[in-house]
Amino acid sequence: MGNDAERAEEIKRDKDYATAGRMLNGGLASLLEASGTGLRGLSFKMDPYETLAIIKGVQDGNKVVCFVGARDAGACLMKARNMIRDNKLSWRADKWAG
Repeated sequence: MGNDAERAEEIKRDKDYATAGRMLNGGLASLLEASGTGLRGLSFKMDPYETLAIIKGVQDGNKVVCFVGARDAGACLMKARNMIRDNKLSWRADKWAG
């Protein structure tokens, strides 16, 4: 039984990684554009316990930024995807934009 549970977890993890890969390969930009935000950049801050995705965008000519936290970079991208689809990203003015 343990092997079945481990295999199911491995399959789920593989699907998650594939989804994260698609998000990095243009999926994030496409989703954002469809929701009215152009992608300006994506970076991650990581520590041993969690990861923070910093997503930079542009809305109506204004530079904006939002933050998505999760256990790792892949989980951040999947969470961001769901938040974009549900219109739940919290954008704010990017005060550090040049």
